[in-house]
Amino acid sequence: MGSWLCVLGAVFTDRPVVQPLTPLLWLGHMHARKPQYQAVTRLFSALSMGINELEDFYSHLDFVAISEARFFPYITSFTKIDTGHEVQFSYETTADPNHLGDKAVFVASTQDGRKIVVKFTEVYNDEAHSLLAAAGLAPQLLSCDRSRFSDFTMVVMDYVDGKQFFYRYPDATPPGVLDEVSKALRILHENKLVFGDLRSPNILVTDQHRVQLVDFDWCGKVGEGTYPEGINLVDIKWPESVVPGGPLMIEHDDEMFRRLKSREL
Repeated sequence: MGSWLCVLGAVFTDRPVVQPLTPLLWLGHMHARKPQYQAVTRLFSALSMGINELEDFYSHLDFVAISEARFFPYITSFTKIDTGHEVQFSYETTADPNHLGDKAVFVASTQDGRKIVVKFTEVYNDEAHSLLAAAGLAPQLLSCDRSRFSDFTMVVMDYVDGKQFFYRYPDATPPGVLDEVSKALRILHENKLVFGDLRSPNILVTDQHRVQLVDFDWCGKVGEGTYPEGINLVDIKWPESVVPGGPLMIEHDDEMFRRLKSREL
C-alpha cells in the first residue's frame, strides 16, 4: 500500500487464520538509510527462501492422507495441577462449532474417557477459577500452563454439559439460580476479585439447575485488573464507568448482576 509494506501469513484449518508477520515497513528513500535498506533486503530474501520451501513441501504432499488433526492445536497433553501427572488427550471438536470468532476453545477426551475443555488464551485468572470450582460454582480446573508459550496460557478444565443462562431460561429465572450467581460473586468479591464479564455466555446452567461460571479471562484484582483495550462498546451495554483499559470495579459486577436479574442484558 503506497510506500509501505506489511507481510502477513495465513494457515487454513476449518477457516483461514491470518496474522501479520511484520510491522509496516517504509520503502521510500531507502538509499539514504542503510539499516532500513538492509532490513528490507533481508525480508525479501527470507520471503524468497520461504516461498521456495513451501512450494517444495506442498508439491510432494499427499492430500488424501491429510489428518483431521490439522484442525486442532499440536499439543495433546497437559500436566495436572494436583498430582503433576502428564495426561494425554484427543481433540473432538471446537467448543462451539457454529462460532467463527477468534476464541481457541476445544472439547477433548482423555485416554480414560474423561471429557474436558482445552482453552488457549492470552490471560487467565486461575485463582478466581479455583475459588469458584472449590465451591462447586465453576468447572474443576485441571491445568493452567503458562510455560509452553510466551504469549498464551493453556487452560484445561472439566467439560460442563450446560446451556447459557438465557438459553436455559428464556422467559424467567428461578430465584435459586440467581442465588448461586450471587454466591459466586460474593466469593470473588470477598477475595478482592472482580469477574468483569458477567453475561449470559459466561454463565452455564446444567439440567439440574446448577450454575457454573466460565471464562475467567477478564477477572482481576481490585485496583490492579483492567478491561481489555478492545472491549466491545457497540453491541454490549456496559455500566457507564466501564471503558477500554479502565479499572475493574466490584460495582461493575453488581450492576451486571442487577441487569441479569431484570433481564436487561
